Amino acid sequence: NCGKNEFVLFKEKLTNRRKRCKLGFFISWKGFASTVTEEMLRGSREEAVIALLTGDDVRQAIRTGDFVAALAAAWLKTLMT
Repeated sequence: NCGKNEFVLFKEKLTNRRKRCKLGFFISWKGFASTVTEEMLRGSREEAVIALLTGDDVRQAIRTGDFVAALAAAWLKTLMT
């Protein structure tokens, strides 16, 4: 599982784009540790939004052939957190 440290590195790369990047999709084949959710809540006041996708999400997108729906679902889930 992807942990907090990997999430923080991704968040730093996203925010180090002179505020030109507002949305990132972070994919972890084996899912995410609970510390990632906690870190997301800590950074919820920031402008950038990071949507999480797991291997199951990617497999589902492949099965249905609808990657846009998978990305939209991940984004909406992030907004609800």
